[in-house]
Amino acid sequence: MNLFNNQYRTESTRMQNWDYSWNGSYFITICTKDRQCYFGDVKNGEMQLNDIGEFADQYWAEIPNHFPFVYLDKFVVMPNHIHGIIVIDKPYHDGMIHDDNGIGGYDNITRIDDGVVDDGVVDDGVVDDGVVDD
Repeated sequence: MNLFNNQYRTESTRMQNWDYSWNGSYFITICTKDRQCYFGDVKNGEMQLNDIGEFADQYWAEIPNHFPFVYLDKFVVMPNHIHGIIVIDKPYHDGMIHDDNGIGGYDNITRIDDGVVDDGVVDDGVVDDGVVDD
């Protein structure tokens, strides 16, 4: 049986012949669920982070603590999404590179702390599963 008859299937935006665990620089965009403005507001042309936006900023900065082969470049938190550049620079071990690139870890951290902010705004997740490739 073909679930939903491919009615809700979207094509992957990933390059088919590229392994995203390979060393390189990657531009990352992570959008909030339903594009809700969970991270703060832009006022007078400047982003004003709320508590959830501060979490997003903090957790991004902590990625290299969990993945020492990941370096962070430019990063910005917007009201309903984040943009950032990460650089993966894994050492080779017997010609093999490990798969984990740190982005799935960031996504998982933001999911875990959804429940920390218990103000009724974030009930069932902040990250839009259709946007994050982990």
